[in-house]
Amino acid sequence: MIEQQLAPWLEATRSLAAAFEAIHWRHECQQISGYLRNCASEVENATKLASPEWHTAVTHVRDGNLPLPRDLETFVPPTVVKPELVQLFALFALEWTDADGMLRQSAKWLDVELPPETAAHALRLKLCAPMSDPRRQQLRGQGSGRPPEPNWLNNIDNETGPNIATPSAALDPIRHAAFTPIDRGKGFTLKVARDNTV
Repeated sequence: MIEQQLAPWLEATRSLAAAFEAIHWRHECQQISGYLRNCASEVENATKLASPEWHTAVTHVRDGNLPLPRDLETFVPPTVVKPELVQLFALFALEWTDADGMLRQSAKWLDVELPPETAAHALRLKLCAPMSDPRRQQLRGQGSGRPPEPNWLNNIDNETGPNIATPSAALDPIRHAAFTPIDRGKGFTLKVARDNTV
């Protein structure tokens, strides 16, 4: 089949090259003509070299000296499962670990995509806001565009950073066995006379 179609193809390709070459005042046509002639010559020479081997291979297969060529196997790419992400609006510079274990960073006032658990932490820490938050329309893209400085970053995983409020210690009364509670009775009000003399 290749040998039957090769000669007409070479003739048609060279005829087309000649037609392009006739438009000699256009540089592009001259380039196309040269490309077609080159292709035709390379295919013709490669076929002359390979054709005897093709015929010999048929004989070897028939005599059992060469295995039958295998059919081409269809490559099926593996299915890549993308991790679930939640899109939020970053109110501050952020740092977090993604699903692949890579440390990621984002400047403030940008949309970010976080793993669900990280997104829940970011919302609880008030480092991010939902996409529907009105501040997104006002602030989105208003940052400097530079990568955040290290001291600006709020690490969502460790819950540390300049914009994360530290919980205040509870002011519970000190209780100890050495202290005995004293009942001082009902409270009362004292009235003191004021002296107006200087």
